[in-house]
Amino acid sequence: MSSPRVRIVEDDVYLDGLATTVAEVVEEWGGEVVETAPGSMTFRLGPEDHAPGGTVSWSGSGHGSVELRADPVLERPGRGRVALLALGAFGALLWLMWPFMGALVPLSWTGGVIAICVWFMARRAGTGGAATRMIRTVVAEQHAREIEEKSEG
Repeated sequence: MSSPRVRIVEDDVYLDGLATTVAEVVEEWGGEVVETAPGSMTFRLGPEDHAPGGTVSWSGSGHGSVELRADPVLERPGRGRVALLALGAFGALLWLMWPFMGALVPLSWTGGVIAICVWFMARRAGTGGAATRMIRTVVAEQHAREIEEKSEG
């Protein structure tokens, strides 16, 4: 049984040249476009046939909605982020123990600084997984393309 796919929809996206933008973003992320049809593109992020991927679909011209359906693997936090959060939790525990540590008080304060730094980094990085970042990148590129085309013409 396959797991349900993640569905992300962005409204009011400039659609002219969207296929080119999606292909460029997928290539920048180290993936490849597997299939192209009018109004949709299927991609995978890796060389293997079982690599995670998804489908970007849209309809119409001008402005419209763009939908990304991706493997749930793309929305999971990476190992680095999990390790960073574990380090922050460990730092917070060290800081909580400072009254009882005696000569190791500087270590506990260092743990507190680490916990606070990790908290700030986690807040900034808490924008979703790879699929969310990918669709936001596509939307931002399309917005820039629209502004560029309006300024030229």
